[in-house]
This record gives sequence, C-alpha cells and structure tokens, in this order.
Amino acid sequence: DEFDYSANGVGFDLGVIYKLTEDLILAYQLRDIKSKFKASTEKLFEHGGTTIDEFPVINKLGASYITPLQWIKTNYEFEWSDKEAYKHHIGAEALWGQNLAVRLGLNNWNFTFGAGMDFNFLGTISFLDYAFVPSVVDEGSSHIFSWQIVF
Repeated sequence: DEFDYSANGVGFDLGVIYKLTEDLILAYQLRDIKSKFKASTEKLFEHGGTTIDEFPVINKLGASYITPLQWIKTNYEFEWSDKEAYKHHIGAEALWGQNLAVRLGLNNWNFTFGAGMDFNFLGTISFLDYAFVPSVVDEGSSHIFSWQIVF
C-alpha cells in the first residue's frame, strides 16, 4: 500500500508488406497511432498528480533484399516521426545452416550486431534472438533478448 502507483496506455500500429519480386520485399509501418501513457502519482507523493505523455507517430519505410548469395539478406529502413526525428537502419544477415543467423548493422550510424535461431517448442515454431546495441548518449549499452512463439 505504500507504493500506490498506476499507469496505463493504449496505441495502435498498422503495416503492409509487399513482395515485389522473389528476392525484394518492401514494407511500410505506421506506429503508435493515438498512443498515450497516463500515469498517476497522486497517492504516492504529497504533491503528486496525473501526467499524460503522447507518443510521436512513427513512420517506417523499409526494404529487404536476398542477395545472389542466397544465405545473405540485406535490409534498409528509414524512420521518421511527426516530431521530425529521422533515423536510418541498415543491416545484413548471414544464415548458417538451416536455423542460425548472424547479423551486423548500423542503427542510426551506430554499429550493432546480433544473432538468432529458430526451433520447435511444444509443437510450435519459436525464434530466439539477441542484439547488442551500443550506448547512444552515455546511457550504457543494451543487450536485447527476444523470444517469439508462433501460434
């Protein structure tokens, strides 16, 4: 009861993928449509209150190309928001065998790398991924792990 804090938020994303050729895929994503985060600290602090933070709407336009070396895929993504933030994401993925991938890239001109694998888990397809993202503004590096289970 001492730490009575509440927060909630809702937002929407839309996206479309178009396979131009067998080796070239184009995509567009509109992210954080009407996204807001409402937090209340009224019961936590003496002078607490409620704040509402609106997220910028983010647009992403990307392309993925499988090179003539079928085990190497390249990607490019351009990102911009209604707050005039622009980012470039460039990457390459090399497949090793049937289930492993090694990745290198530039995340808005900062070097990054990672790896991933797919496997069966309880009768479903799963993807386990890792990415290293270096410090951008002295906040420290990030090690990002994700596990997707496809139903």
